[in-house]
Amino acid sequence: AVGGKSMDGVITNRVSVDKAILVQSVNGPNATIIQGAWDPTSTNGPGAVRCVWLTNNATLSGFTLRGGATASSGSGGGVWGSSTSATLFNCMIVSNAAFIQGGGSYRITLNGCSLVGNLCSSSSLSYGGGASGCNLKNCLIAKNSSSYYGGGAASSNLKNCAVVQN
Repeated sequence: AVGGKSMDGVITNRVSVDKAILVQSVNGPNATIIQGAWDPTSTNGPGAVRCVWLTNNATLSGFTLRGGATASSGSGGGVWGSSTSATLFNCMIVSNAAFIQGGGSYRITLNGCSLVGNLCSSSSLSYGGGASGCNLKNCLIAKNSSSYYGGGAASSNLKNCAVVQN
């Protein structure tokens, strides 16, 4: 499915993958962008659009996810996974925002991805500016921020990742 509400019926997504399939770009993340949207008045508000929503065992490969956001109760501004069995490969997650946790990514597995300039700053309990509840391997986590803790990552497993300037 492309566009529409997430399975929770709360946040609009630019792309929703509701089957366990691989969605792969032809030309890679530098040429293939999924553009979300920030609410025009409050970043994380009713007009926000998350970049991607993935169900269990769905995989996204070779995209840039940028400018996504959540409503005022949401997590995962760039990408939200039903569980860490949802996976991103070779993706750039850039300049996304979430109200609660996981400005860039929430509850997903990331392999060979870059999370840069994402944020969680709308709530006094926001955490995991780059990633929250994720498994990350061979990733770059840079220049992300959070208003509470875990500017780069929170409640996540990192293996062979570079974590800088969060």
